[in-house]
Amino acid sequence: MFSDVFRLSLSGRTPRRNYWCALLVYALIGWAMGIVSEALLNVTITESLWNASNVFIYWIGIFIQILVLLLTIRRLHDISKSGWWVLFFLIPVVGWIANLILGFIGSAPGENRWGPNPYGVADPFVQKAKAEQLSELLRSGAISQTEYDEAIRRIGYDKHN
Repeated sequence: MFSDVFRLSLSGRTPRRNYWCALLVYALIGWAMGIVSEALLNVTITESLWNASNVFIYWIGIFIQILVLLLTIRRLHDISKSGWWVLFFLIPVVGWIANLILGFIGSAPGENRWGPNPYGVADPFVQKAKAEQLSELLRSGAISQTEYDEAIRRIGYDKHN
């Protein structure tokens, strides 16, 4: 569940549960950093120690922001969107709404170009509907048997289940 929290990678997919857990961990780290920063205001320390602690807290904050960016991109991959969609998150208000929506959208069924479904399963009703559409395309000659087989593999459909 916490495997995505400190993962420094753009590749792969992050499911909803891992996304929310990682955001919770990041929020707790931010909260703890705020408490430490406030506590340092009430302690008599040298100026150099004060500056060093502020720089340390600043760099932890930058590191957490990078982790959030990478996590969000992997979450976008999970719903079959390009990581470039993260640019919408930079728009005030729109970004907050997009982030909230991103946290509630389910994983794309089957495999996409960023990897297999992290849960290993997909919604069987969606899979069946897509498989039926593909069968119709195959019957009409719009796609070849090879294209059909590849698409069925990508959606993870097993007609025996």
